[in-house]
Amino acid sequence: MTLDHGYVTRAEVEPVLGSPWPGRELGALRRTVRHAATLPLAILAGVQWLFVVAGGLPETSALPVQHWWLEQLGALSVLRHPVTAGLLLAGSAALAALVRRGQGLPRMWLAVPAALATVVALVVLAEAAVQGVAHGALTVIVLLVWFTSMWWAVALALLAGLAPPEPVTNRTGAVLVAAWIVLLPGPLALGRWLLAADLRQEAALLAGNSVALRYAALLTSASVRLYLFGSLLVLVAWLAHQCWPRKDGRRSWRWYAALALALVALLELWWTAQSVADRRVTELRYGSPAADLHFTCATWVYPPGVDEPADTPTQTVAVSGSGCATVTTYVGYRQQGTTAAGVSVSPVALRAPALSAAEAGPDDRPLSTRRAAGPAGTPRRLVGARYGDVVVLAGSNRFDRTADQLVGVSLRGGPALWRFVCADKGEVRAGFAGGQPDPTSATTAGDPGDVVALTCGGRRLRLDPVTGRTAAR
Repeated sequence: MTLDHGYVTRAEVEPVLGSPWPGRELGALRRTVRHAATLPLAILAGVQWLFVVAGGLPETSALPVQHWWLEQLGALSVLRHPVTAGLLLAGSAALAALVRRGQGLPRMWLAVPAALATVVALVVLAEAAVQGVAHGALTVIVLLVWFTSMWWAVALALLAGLAPPEPVTNRTGAVLVAAWIVLLPGPLALGRWLLAADLRQEAALLAGNSVALRYAALLTSASVRLYLFGSLLVLVAWLAHQCWPRKDGRRSWRWYAALALALVALLELWWTAQSVADRRVTELRYGSPAADLHFTCATWVYPPGVDEPADTPTQTVAVSGSGCATVTTYVGYRQQGTTAAGVSVSPVALRAPALSAAEAGPDDRPLSTRRAAGPAGTPRRLVGARYGDVVVLAGSNRFDRTADQLVGVSLRGGPALWRFVCADKGEVRAGFAGGQPDPTSATTAGDPGDVVALTCGGRRLRLDPVTGRTAAR
């Protein structure tokens, strides 16, 4: 009988003499070896991606378990342990490359990078055991999976051999490039690492803000350019790989045109991203965040004085929170301190005090005798003055917003320094002399020094704005 026709499929592989697997099963097994040899590299690459994103985007520290992940996987990070983690990554990459492109080499060469990387992995496991399982349990689990996958791939490769190399096509690596671009934190973090070190540093400082502006370094036009730069950088590398000369001939001119356009766009982003990031850094360090504080009751902005150095940051006092009772101080955009005033300080209506007993009028009688007179004028967003590192603010717990107490707040945060309330909890009338009042605040003319002049019912007092102590006047 004569065979006059036949066919072959891509899944068919020529049987190997002495192999326990038929041709079709042998081909599938060799492809499985390729995937298993890639898994250790993929695991370590994922760990490096996690640390690159965490270092490039300090804003991610707000995630609830981010610190735990970084602590558990720190031994596998090239950024923290460049020698041991770098050797593990190099061994994994070498094994993946040999399995894919090392068909002409003896199979025993596959065991060389696996053995070297295993020695390093044992050192890492020993360090984790010394430090305690609680500090590196996840590292141990990852290394066990890494070890099992690597040596399983090596053992099967020694028995079944390697699959023939896959031809390089237009789709080679395209899925990885698309995944890199779609996963937004990666390109943005890479752009920050390469072009915006100062912006990354400011983002780390702003990550400590507890009231507002935690993401002020992220929500900026520089982030768009940095993301595009990180995406284009990987895209250019992929296009360069596609345009590399091959045995099957030159690529189409469209590939070279795409590479040229991507390079031009990359150079343009390299320049503009740095410029925009530097401007944003200057604003974050020295500017006022008043325009970016969207959920505040009131703000006071204290720009540097004419005698202060040019690099002195602007100080901003902002009132926010439920009832407008939280006072926060910002140096530039960085939160310097926050205080719970214990009373609503915005809006407040405050009347000026009588300067002497002779000037006392009918409005200076106790509050209970003049309730029909109504509130003390139109409430203002903030009423008070600044005395060095202390801000004195008028507060009110009344429905008509008439001031019924004063509170001293430190610009460095912490609890309120002092509080003044009239004995009968009536209206407080005050004027602020000296210090640095807000342009809309009332001042007491002719009263020397830093002092707050008070009228509390029929009493006229002087108050020290730093200590809160009172004396008759």
